[in-house]
Amino acid sequence: MRELKKQEKKSKKVDENKNEIKEKKEVKKRVFAHERFHSLAQEIPSGLSLPFKYKILQEMFQSADTVVSMLFNRQQTTTWLKLHKAVKDMIKRKFELNDLGRIKHVYPDAYTFRQERGIPTYDDRIKSTDYQLTIEPILTEEASDEPRKLNSGMLVRRRHNFHLQLLSLVKFHHKEFLASLEPPVVVDDAEIRRWHPQFPVDQVPDITVGELPTPPNLEKCSSAKDVLEKTKDRLTKKAFEALKKVAEKCSTPEKSVTVETNNNQSPTKKPVSVKGVSQSLLAKIREKEASSKLRKMVRSDESEKKIEKMKQLPDVARALRMLFVTEKKASLPLELIVARLAKCCPSVATPVLMEEHVRLLSEHMTSWAIMMSLGKKEYLKLDKNRDISDVIKELQCKVKELENCAK
Repeated sequence: MRELKKQEKKSKKVDENKNEIKEKKEVKKRVFAHERFHSLAQEIPSGLSLPFKYKILQEMFQSADTVVSMLFNRQQTTTWLKLHKAVKDMIKRKFELNDLGRIKHVYPDAYTFRQERGIPTYDDRIKSTDYQLTIEPILTEEASDEPRKLNSGMLVRRRHNFHLQLLSLVKFHHKEFLASLEPPVVVDDAEIRRWHPQFPVDQVPDITVGELPTPPNLEKCSSAKDVLEKTKDRLTKKAFEALKKVAEKCSTPEKSVTVETNNNQSPTKKPVSVKGVSQSLLAKIREKEASSKLRKMVRSDESEKKIEKMKQLPDVARALRMLFVTEKKASLPLELIVARLAKCCPSVATPVLMEEHVRLLSEHMTSWAIMMSLGKKEYLKLDKNRDISDVIKELQCKVKELENCAK
């Protein structure tokens, strides 16, 4: 009987423990995939290229994140000495503390930086009692009983977020540039698909260096006298007196030199004006030019590709007209036309692209180029009586209309 009672008590305790574990699991908030991977779903327009120095910093962050994840998953402490050597070997470039500070400024939620000591080192220059800069990744995943790890999915998300942060910095400088134009251009950052044609992308200011923690209670020498006081015991009397005189000369204030300033200030620059052209006409031209550049910045990639194809249609139309004149036929097979024109037009290199251009030409010039199908073959019929110059003018007008209307 006693044994049966003991077994019942044990089974009750096991059931209670299981219920507690289930309750703990139920308390955890469920995070859906569309919320966890929301940053990856954000579209990055292909026309918004980063400056060269920003791309190098992005490469540094990717290499640093890879090294930090490897050490963190092994439950090892990432020190600046380990990170510096590994990243330098990976990217074959210099990787300094200033670069790490820039990474902190761009993406402050990526790492936690500390100054710690007591970390074993394998370098004779650094002792285990010295302070070292440590880097630890900040993980935003849910807490669990298992040891936390920085997996490949997290690395992809962090790289994507870093790219978005760099892009927002360039957009900020781009906005300042647009405000400095005459007339100023105002556009929403979310609508920009490509930079302004006059925007110097590779000349944007450098990223500011974020502050990294420094070892505590370090006495800094601000002048030559401080250095002399610290090294007094190591120097002889003659050397100490000679260096003291040099330090006193360096500390004496320099004589102020008065510079006469010319009171006649240079006249302010007036806006450049063209002889015989009114300022109102120039203002209208500038406004029209600014609006066309604004439309180009906001235009989608699909409409931009279509406009580029439409710009190539006049050359295709000329070559098509010459082909029909030489063949002396009213209609020709589409395969023959595509094969011949691909060799004539250098702007359209492949037959597949040439077929797309010919079909696009027949869509926009239905009265001049007519597509017909007989059996399994497709033919193109051309109106030879129409002047080619009229066709080209009509195509150019359609390109202008598309540029003004496309978004």
